[in-house]
This record gives sequence, C-alpha cells and structure tokens, in this order.
Amino acid sequence: MILDHQTRKGTCVMAANYTIKDGAILCHACGLTSHNPNDVQNLFCGKCGKFHTKKKKYNHLFGLGFTVDSDNDGEAITADELLAAMERRVSYLRQHRGEILEACGFPEDTIENEE
Repeated sequence: MILDHQTRKGTCVMAANYTIKDGAILCHACGLTSHNPNDVQNLFCGKCGKFHTKKKKYNHLFGLGFTVDSDNDGEAITADELLAAMERRVSYLRQHRGEILEACGFPEDTIENEE
C-alpha cells in the first residue's frame, strides 16, 4: 500500500473521502469510479465536480520540564547528565500517566506539515 495519491496498477490508497485502486479513483460521497488518469492524479470527482483533499497533518512542539542535580552552578552540565535527567522524568511519567498532560501542557507551537 502507498500513502500518497501517486498510483500505479495494483496499489491501493484509502482516504476518508476517496479510494484509489488499480488506477481508478472511487468517490465515497457519490460512488462514482473514474479510470481517467487526470482524475486519479488530481483526486477529482467528475460527478461531484470537486477535488478531494488529503487530510492535513500537523506538527506540534511540546516542552517537558525536568531537573538536573549536579555539583556545579549549571554552567557545566554535561550531555550525559541532561540525558539521565530526561530519562528519569520520562520513567516517572510512565509510572504516573495521569500527570503526562499536565507535565507537557499545551503545544508551544504548531505548524502544518508540508506535503
């Protein structure tokens, strides 16, 4: 199975509003099947007169706070110390799953993924 609308014979793509299989596109709204290569390429339904769109995907940035215990003032924290502290925090959250959403909060940034 392939995940985009570029199709070849013998492949199948299923989306919420269309299916592409064996070089044809089936519109789930009206039931029309088109074997026109342009319709397949452009995700177009001639009966509905509409272009199907792929479901948008998003990328969310979250922050996760954790603490690092060290013998210095914080200017010389090592990568190993940071990693160990992160691993302790994640391990704790695995055992206390109810605290995960509070620990992460809301996304700090969200972008739409490029196709």
